[in-house]
Amino acid sequence: ALATISLNLPIYAGGALQLVLAMLLTAIMPEHGFTPTPREERSSWRKWFGTFAQGVAVVRGRPMLWSILGITFFFGLFSEAWDRLWQAHLINTIGLPPLFEPVVWIGILTGIEAIFGAALLEVLVRRLDTSSVRQMTRLLFILTALMIIAQLLFAQSSSLLLAVVMFYGFTLARGLIDPIYSTWSNQHIDSDVRATVLSMQSQTDAIGQIAGGPPLGRLGQISLRLALSASALTLSPALLLLGRVARNETRNAGQ
Repeated sequence: ALATISLNLPIYAGGALQLVLAMLLTAIMPEHGFTPTPREERSSWRKWFGTFAQGVAVVRGRPMLWSILGITFFFGLFSEAWDRLWQAHLINTIGLPPLFEPVVWIGILTGIEAIFGAALLEVLVRRLDTSSVRQMTRLLFILTALMIIAQLLFAQSSSLLLAVVMFYGFTLARGLIDPIYSTWSNQHIDSDVRATVLSMQSQTDAIGQIAGGPPLGRLGQISLRLALSASALTLSPALLLLGRVARNETRNAGQ
């Protein structure tokens, strides 16, 4: 609603709310016993490369950890095109009804998605057996496949109704994947190397975003449909890795 007055008003409002939150947290969540990280150990390029090298040493000879990092990389690789281009595709390629301004339609779509996403996550939490690694792997495979299919159909759709349905199929699947993937990853990482591998996961995701963003963005200058379709296909190797993990789990369960 604020964006219909001026596009920068929601950004100002968001910043103001963040400041209010920061002041509230400072008052109600004091931190005792905090010791600052020594200057030589703070974030730097040398520290970044050191963490990455340490992570490579940890995962060397551990195929499961390489699979986790590979899946993380492809999730980062595909993501920038969707995150930056779906609104432009919906507005410029397909077109939105003139009943509201585009910014209002985008707000409605994402607001509904947030409500349904929270409801689906609650259902999932109640029904999913997180102690079953095989069940988690199968669900990750299904949700990833759903994301790829939904994004391809969204990219190629000329119908607003189909595009909206595929938007919800994609975003709801993606929203469910995040907590499941975090839990699933932790189940496959030994506690003695977990911190190192999780740090490397974050770096691998960032590397994927950096590697995938510019070329997919260049495709977007040619065609938004092409860029979004290529983005979906870029995620597909994650399915192969998840399938390999699932086969290994089935094989190990049968031994």
